Amino acid sequence: MPVPAEHSREGDLLSLTLPADFDSVGRAMTALYLENLVLGHRPRVVRLCMPPGRPSPASLGVVARLHRLCEAHGISLWLTGRHTTAPDADVTTRRR
Repeated sequence: MPVPAEHSREGDLLSLTLPADFDSVGRAMTALYLENLVLGHRPRVVRLCMPPGRPSPASLGVVARLHRLCEAHGISLWLTGRHTTAPDADVTTRRR
């Protein structure tokens, strides 16, 4: 089974790369996978990278679920349209 999203960790920053086009079955699998990553790593910041283009309704559902999860645990969520390197500033200073 393919991994539904790529991830990396840089200190207190968990970077996730989400494909923009997957179906409702992929949505459920991806949402659970991301939830396990976030709860397992307990980062201060999650950066979600979505590829350019129009996202599918399923991928927007995953974004909404991840937003609720991060908000419930006091984790900042950054949404970006391309993969970037970690910010120069200490991510601990960017908490909400």
